[in-house]
Amino acid sequence: MAAAFLLISFPFVIAMVSLASLFIDSNVVREQIIQGVTYVFSISSDFIANIINYVIEARGATGIISAFLLVFGGLAFFDTVRIALNKVWKAE
Repeated sequence: MAAAFLLISFPFVIAMVSLASLFIDSNVVREQIIQGVTYVFSISSDFIANIINYVIEARGATGIISAFLLVFGGLAFFDTVRIALNKVWKAE
């Protein structure tokens, strides 16, 4: 289940950056996302800043790709939850 969460967390962040940068100043979005991601995942802020800069520059393509990956990852996550609950409740 943790693997499925990690599978959907990165596309979710990319989708949020793409969407937020359309409505809010990209510098504000960049700083907030860098702070949040480095707090949650303990990753280098320079690494995250480079990814976010790329996402903001190419927000159309990355938004579409991340939406697809988010749907795929979400389906994998909930399929894992379904299988686990079926095992717990011994249902088929």
